[in-house]
Parts: sequence; C-alpha cells; structure tokens
Amino acid sequence: MNGRSKVTNLDEESDFTGGRMNRLNRGIENEFVRMNRVLDSSRLRGRGNV
Repeated sequence: MNGRSKVTNLDEESDFTGGRMNRLNRGIENEFVRMNRVLDSSRLRGRGNV
C-alpha cells in the first residue's frame, strides 16, 4: 500500500508487478542468507568438511 490513489493503469500495473518482483527477490535473498548462515554455522562446528 503506497498511498497513491490516482494512478494510470500503466503505472498501477508496473507498480504492482514491480512490487511483486521486489518481494520475490527479497524472499529469495533471505533464503540464500539463511542457507549461508546454516552452512557457516555447521562449518564453524566442524561438520561441514566437504
């Protein structure tokens, strides 16, 4: 919700899809960060010797 009430259809569309993509990318980034954190912690504990 970005508080702009009057936008053209094009703006609304790009805003909508852009927001969706940003949220998606952020989610993927968070997943990678979480995975890396798990890998780092296991490596610190000495289990991740691949």
